[in-house]
Amino acid sequence: MDARGRANEYEGIGDMKREVSAAVVMVCGVTLSVAGCGGLPKPAQRQMTQAQMALTTGDYAGCERLVDPVIRAHPTDRAVAPAYYMRGQCRLQTSSRDAARQDLRQALRLASDDGLRGVVQAQLGNAAFEDNMYADAAAHYSQAVGHLPHSAPTDRVLYQYGVALQRTGQFEPGRRVFADIIKFFPNSQYANAARRKQAWSDPYFSVQCGAYSSQSGANAAAANLRARGLAALTVPELRDGGRYYVVRIGRFPKYEDAARLLARARSVAPDAFVVP
Repeated sequence: MDARGRANEYEGIGDMKREVSAAVVMVCGVTLSVAGCGGLPKPAQRQMTQAQMALTTGDYAGCERLVDPVIRAHPTDRAVAPAYYMRGQCRLQTSSRDAARQDLRQALRLASDDGLRGVVQAQLGNAAFEDNMYADAAAHYSQAVGHLPHSAPTDRVLYQYGVALQRTGQFEPGRRVFADIIKFFPNSQYANAARRKQAWSDPYFSVQCGAYSSQSGANAAAANLRARGLAALTVPELRDGGRYYVVRIGRFPKYEDAARLLARARSVAPDAFVVP
């Protein structure tokens, strides 16, 4: 198999950051979004329900227009926590990230419902993950996972949690999270990705530049990288019952160090990525 096909299969999900936003609406769950708003006046409750419908259909501007007056009229009422949460989601979708985080934190301060608190923490984790703030993401996810339903897209949240733990050097806790995905979501696409992440047993990061079914092909790719000043090595590896020859660069104690090298590696091997 060529380098590109096997590299993408090893990573499993590809670039996770491109997929996080797609999970935003699904993570909250329809019933959780407006839980606890019964203390508001009836017109405000109707606006919240309409805002929820706008959010689930991707009408972020419409959702924000509906929740804005509710927030202005009841800024510190606990019943308005879902409004802050929904506006925070809308603002994430429209790239108002600082304002979105303020809304989500206010939702967290006001929310009394554990389910809502869990999804707010998950969304704060998603936002941090998107911005490569993996320590913050892991902290938020740790508070979220006990309050999320045992259904998709919790599998995606758990996967991002495990990745965030790995990328902060917490390899063993990351493996435990991946084990939970495999146990509770065995048929999920994330279960296959989790198995690959869990299989990484080394306490360091590396840049993978391809995997080959022939050793000669891998050696030629490694030699090409070394000619460009990149200290590439060929490593034999068993996968799916077959032997492959993986081309990798470096053993980095910190994810950030591997990520810095990635741009150079991609100038030679466009499909390179950081493992685990």
